Amino acid sequence: QDVEVKIYRNPFSETTNYLLYCPAIFSVIYPGNNNDDFRAAQTLLYRKACLRFIKELITEGKITDKLIFTTNEVNTTLVVPWVVADEFENDPSFKNIFLHHYNHTVVPAGLHYYHGHMFDDLKISRKYASAHRYSQVHCEEIVDLVLLTALALQDSHIITGCSPIHTKVLRENFFKDLSGKVVEDDFFGNSEGAVIERWQGEEVKATINKYLKLYSIDADRDLFWPYILFTRLDQDADNRVKFIQELLEAKQQQKFRFIKAICESVFNAVIPEGLAKKIADASIFTNVRRLVDYKCSDWTLDILADDNYRSRIVQAGAVIIIGGRPFGDFGEGVKNRIAWLLGRFPELKNHLIFIPNHNICTSWIIQQGTNFSLMLS
Repeated sequence: QDVEVKIYRNPFSETTNYLLYCPAIFSVIYPGNNNDDFRAAQTLLYRKACLRFIKELITEGKITDKLIFTTNEVNTTLVVPWVVADEFENDPSFKNIFLHHYNHTVVPAGLHYYHGHMFDDLKISRKYASAHRYSQVHCEEIVDLVLLTALALQDSHIITGCSPIHTKVLRENFFKDLSGKVVEDDFFGNSEGAVIERWQGEEVKATINKYLKLYSIDADRDLFWPYILFTRLDQDADNRVKFIQELLEAKQQQKFRFIKAICESVFNAVIPEGLAKKIADASIFTNVRRLVDYKCSDWTLDILADDNYRSRIVQAGAVIIIGGRPFGDFGEGVKNRIAWLLGRFPELKNHLIFIPNHNICTSWIIQQGTNFSLMLS
């Protein structure tokens, strides 16, 4: 059926960044498990809307350069024009594309596959027929999206992982027949593409820039400015103390912003009344990522179930915040267990908060406002 897709431009982005909005289909980001048919339908819609919009921009003369497609996860391979036999497959608007497959996770939750019938339902091009196979692991016919991604890559195209070890795993396991296409930056290696200033925040950044200027350190020219800055501060006891104090004050401003966002339902968290005043001076620990097993949110809940550790957390006035989008049954289990902990141990009311709505547009508020953040990859 036809659905309405609205397209918004992000006015705060340094690049020309667009957001596709269609709650009729994207009411849930990741429905079901990683083989859910509705995920395939979502990606097909994303293909149709995305390619149609890009073609309109080309027709209007707003895009005149070579196109770079960075497909994030194997599920998005359907967006590559030549993968699906539809009106875009052989469209000359897409003849000049550099394809970069960016793989973000090699755990089963992120390695989607479709049920076998979806090969024809989605009209995947017959030239990729080998991607439609019988899986001994799943004991059924599937569309192997890892294989489809490999088949879709052409001569000049590349694959990257999100860390050096991840890239090695991709090269030696998932894309071993395409090892020459799995590449890495010679100098930096591969990373999430994180930019340090995004996570600093304006207040912390201003404090750091003050001391960079004091010591005549040019952060734009010297990649190793953090090492230089901290070496100079270690040699300058008085300014080292001032720097730490000013940094803590800047961090406190960012913490207030985070707490305010929680209380204003930016993250859809259910919180007790008067929370803001109670945690203003608390140490805040966050594990807000995707709710998958290797991010270890269940380990954090394990220690809160321990009487001794839970007592230490409560007495210290600390706050543990867990959250993220659920991926299948594991995420639902985390949510249910948090509800059980809060019901079983009322003293955790102001010390355990669940954030169900985490995304890249609001994650900066969390990372700038927390004292400690768990990052596992």
